Parts: sequence; structure tokens; C-alpha cells
Amino acid sequence: MRIIGCDLHARQQTLAMLDTATGELVNQTLTHEGNQVREFYAQLPRPVRVGIEATGSMHWFVNLLEELGIECQIGDAAKIRAAEPRKQKHDRRDAELILKLLVENRFPAIWRPTKEQLDLRALLLHRVNHACDGGRRKKDADRLICCIKWPFEIPLPSVTWLFPYSGNNSACWLSRPRVSPSYSASV
Repeated sequence: MRIIGCDLHARQQTLAMLDTATGELVNQTLTHEGNQVREFYAQLPRPVRVGIEATGSMHWFVNLLEELGIECQIGDAAKIRAAEPRKQKHDRRDAELILKLLVENRFPAIWRPTKEQLDLRALLLHRVNHACDGGRRKKDADRLICCIKWPFEIPLPSVTWLFPYSGNNSACWLSRPRVSPSYSASV
């Protein structure tokens, strides 16, 4: 098995890689140009475990490792930093610290949702936003009509027919918690 501690940056990554079968330790720096990163990780013999610090620019890298079937653990950056007594930062030293924590099973991994969970979350948010959208659009249209001087003698048209699902009978029940009558009577 290969265990890799990776100090990931926007333009490059510094690796400390340990082959557990031979005990060989390799330090390497990869630049993020072309397919260099993909080719490097694709040619590694499996199983491989990679540990990185949580950063804002890590998502493309995590997606790449998932695509290649490589296990990736994301660590809490503050706890990783606290594990190092020296305050001086250095890319190679940071990669070696991540590797050390992975080997000793002290890596402070954080939970992250799977792709399926992220997709379900996006669908649910879309559903909730779409369900309540009708009421918002009706209110906006009412506000617009109230601000306009109606120049005709005929009465002002109602916009309720445009939004049949707004109001109390709408699908906005998704955003309001339901309380059973027995529970509200006991409180």
C-alpha cells in the first residue's frame, strides 16, 4: 500500500509518499499543468491512500482521486497544524507531517458528503425553493401593480390566476414545520 501526504496549493502540490511494502520514502513536487497530476496518480499501483488539508481549492483534486478510485482523506487544517511543534511552515515538512499522521492513524479526518448526498441535497434545495417560488412571484407582481397607476376605467386585474399554487393551499408546506394537533394541545 502507498500512503501519500499531500500539501496541496493552487499551482502545485508537494508529496511525501511511503511504500509500506518496501519502506521507501519519496518526496516530490507536482505542478498542476496539463495532465501531469492525473498521469502521476493513475500510474500508482493500488491500494493508495492520500491525505490532504482542507482548503478551498481542493474539490477538483478530490473529484480526480474519486474518479481514479483512490481513497482520499481530508484533514482538519487547525488540528494538523497543532500536531507540529515547529511554527515554521514549509511545503515538504507539511507533506511529511500529513504522512506521519496517516501512518500513525492520528490523522484528524473530517466528514464530507458523498457525491450522492451532494446530489440529493441539491435536489431538495431546488424543490424547496421552487415550491415557495410561486408565493414570492405573486407578492412581487402585487407590489408592481400597486406601484403603477392604472390608467383604464376597468378594474385592476388580479394576478392570482397566474399563480394557482400560492397562498395557504400551496406547496410551501415544505418550508413550514408541521405540528400534530395532539402535540400542540399538550403544550
